[in-house]
Amino acid sequence: MEDTVEVPVKWHKNFVARRGEMLNQIAADYGGVSVSFPRSGSESTSVKLSGAKECVTGAKSRILEIVDDLVCPYL
Repeated sequence: MEDTVEVPVKWHKNFVARRGEMLNQIAADYGGVSVSFPRSGSESTSVKLSGAKECVTGAKSRILEIVDDLVCPYL
């Protein structure tokens, strides 16, 4: 299955920093789901996810949860 999730460009660096440590963790936690962020310098907010349906759904939820934590860290 393939799906996309919208992640504001200003938060992309949080996912790809430290050689993609956070993306590697998401892939490990959700059955090896593939997460592809747009190239650096792109204004695209679409992040592509591919893998088994339940893995993609879980990874998408986790990414949105992380973005919510970044947007509102004190709530």
